[in-house]
Amino acid sequence: MLTSLILTSRSDCAAEREGRFYPVSRDMPLILPVGENGDVSFTVWGRGRRDGRAVPVPRFVGITIEDGRAVSSDIPVLNWGDVIEAEAEPFFIREPPKTDPGVLGTAETVFGGSRVRAELFYDNGLNIAYTRDGAPPVSVAIGEGENGSIRTLDAGSARYLVVRADVCGGKRLVILDGEGAVTLDVRGADADVVEGYPTVTERLGSVRGLERRTRFKLVKGTCKALPSELGFFTGEEHIPESDTERALSIAEDVLFGRESGWRAFLSEELSETLQNDSLKTFFGDYDAARPHPVEERDGRVTVGLYSKKDHIASPRRFLFVFEGGLLTDVEET
Repeated sequence: MLTSLILTSRSDCAAEREGRFYPVSRDMPLILPVGENGDVSFTVWGRGRRDGRAVPVPRFVGITIEDGRAVSSDIPVLNWGDVIEAEAEPFFIREPPKTDPGVLGTAETVFGGSRVRAELFYDNGLNIAYTRDGAPPVSVAIGEGENGSIRTLDAGSARYLVVRADVCGGKRLVILDGEGAVTLDVRGADADVVEGYPTVTERLGSVRGLERRTRFKLVKGTCKALPSELGFFTGEEHIPESDTERALSIAEDVLFGRESGWRAFLSEELSETLQNDSLKTFFGDYDAARPHPVEERDGRVTVGLYSKKDHIASPRRFLFVFEGGLLTDVEET
């Protein structure tokens, strides 16, 4: 018997197999008929840069199939039961930074109990030079970042240095105490000091575009994370437009505890039936949701729930039934 291996990709790429190239993307999956048992191999070639700076390099992929299921793989795989889905991604390497060596900014602060001038400069990475009158400068390397800025932050009786810089995929925020020790080092879609609180915002990759924002409180030289918030902080909310997006959004909103989100897509009858924690209990434990890769008839969407920690996962399958854009039924299949 034949098994269908479906390749998708978050990037614009191509899969090379037996000397032929096939385009692959989320919107253009590649279906490969494979045997019930055996090894499948191909090379993934990138067709564009990531974040404008990361260059793709070819990636050889091997997948071993036994009894119609993937048992080993170089890339993440979902065993759906009727098909196998694999996420085909090329490798990416970063180009050398375009930041020229030199000073990026200065700030007056306290270092080792004395008032000093702190200079943020780039030289094979970010560095801070502390300079005081009559003494040689002291340099501290703080690592990755480009086009950075430096300023001070007063928190109670202590003064901190704040460095904010560009990194691949977003921003990096580094806070150093009066001895030059790193108190906080975070990165995300955005990272900055907002209203006196070091703050990092992470994109969750959900249908709606949800983000998690975490603030930190500086207490006696340490940073304590405050309860995170969910919302849309760096972009606008995307309203699901198809039944597939609605089904995924429901599963994601249940996962994140956003009752107002998933209830918006329930039919009146189902809304009256379901209690607050009913779907969470029904769905069980998971941290990722994905639609079945094979197209279904209108009004029916199968969503797989699984753990992202599993390199090879077997999703629990749930069938969502919609009428007029509203959920009328959901069952495990």
